[in-house]
Amino acid sequence: QAIRVFPVPSPTGIFNLTIASDWIVYSVNGIKILSGTGTIVDISSFSKGTYFLKMKDGTKSLLYN
Repeated sequence: QAIRVFPVPSPTGIFNLTIASDWIVYSVNGIKILSGTGTIVDISSFSKGTYFLKMKDGTKSLLYN
């Protein structure tokens, strides 16, 4: 089953995953900014913008606005 990320976009910078997973967040420049495990990805301490969430089943865009 594919992992879904919601809400996208997020006004708070907090995203939920439908299935717990290991994940890494990258900036649009390809710089690793955060990694973790679980169902919550919290990028609220970073600037608003677009990020990429890499998980075992692929990469998804995160829009924090």
